[in-house]
Amino acid sequence: MAQVLFVVFFLLLFVAAPFTVAVVFSGSVLLSTLVVQATAAAISGVSVSLAQSFKAIVYSFFFTAVAVFTGFSFLIGGPQEIFANPGSAFAASVPLLALQYLAFVLGFKVALDLTLLHAIVVAAASTLITSGALWYIAKMARHAS
Repeated sequence: MAQVLFVVFFLLLFVAAPFTVAVVFSGSVLLSTLVVQATAAAISGVSVSLAQSFKAIVYSFFFTAVAVFTGFSFLIGGPQEIFANPGSAFAASVPLLALQYLAFVLGFKVALDLTLLHAIVVAAASTLITSGALWYIAKMARHAS
């Protein structure tokens, strides 16, 4: 059933979104899946399939959404001064970034069945590599046009 939902999601993505947005999104998901697979295999020594690494990315985004909604629920009814100046907004965003990183670690630990140390290293390495690769691709695309 999960495979059917993924196929329906990507079909709806290509129908509803502009073609270039759908292609860029699909390409970035594929790139991050391949990077997670390679880093998990290199760091932990466990063979990881593409399906497992895609599942880890989906779990990571799910846990990130839970963390963000939890963080924002604590801000509702809170002081409005939190977002009044850049310093306090930065101080409020640091816990959200920490929650996001912990959500990535939890997603990789649950989906790939890694130890906590391996999940921490895989989350950090795959995030850095994927972010760098996407930045480089965007920079080269901007220079090409």
